[in-house]
Amino acid sequence: MTRARRTVGRIAFVGAGPGDPGLLTMRAAQALAAASVVVTDPDVPTDVTALAVDAEIRPAVGEPAEVAKSLVTAARMGQYVVRLVAGDVLTADPVVKELQGVSRSSVMFDVIPGLSAAAVASYSGIAVGSVHTIADVRSTSDWTRLAAAPGMLLLQAAAGHLADTAALHRSANPEVHPDRERYGDGLAVESEHPGAQPATRERGRQLPSTRLGT
Repeated sequence: MTRARRTVGRIAFVGAGPGDPGLLTMRAAQALAAASVVVTDPDVPTDVTALAVDAEIRPAVGEPAEVAKSLVTAARMGQYVVRLVAGDVLTADPVVKELQGVSRSSVMFDVIPGLSAAAVASYSGIAVGSVHTIADVRSTSDWTRLAAAPGMLLLQAAAGHLADTAALHRSANPEVHPDRERYGDGLAVESEHPGAQPATRERGRQLPSTRLGT
């Protein structure tokens, strides 16, 4: 008797952007709707995970290799697995390592980007211009280099430590006294130019928290 072959599932790394369901890409929303398992960053809002109506929601815990192994295991059981990432997928170093781990398996995977910090700043009415720097500061960062970065500095961070992040940036370059605007819990805008203000306070409304700060 021939044993039936198990159908192998698929993994999708999906960027949740700034955490507003209305700012998800269409493909991201479709992936969530089709998911049977969602492995999510803890700071992705429930408004986003709620779009995965038929999925089991699991937190992404452990080292990147462990998370990658759990994704591959679920996919090999025939499930469509969404790895839901706050912000954009390829700007988070741990998630990049997860993706590299998955790529060493035979499981097929997709990368579905989320809105970047620059896009969210534009949505809030901030003109970032052609010269700007985006930094994910959830982990260690080279503050001396960031302080010397040209143009506007967009800091991507988890909720709760943007104030400390801004203080570290300023202490690394004390001669600069940037105007600081905060949009939601995940995006801080540091600029040496007073003109870098939202077009209106209504447009610069609060955005939900995001690990990547977009």
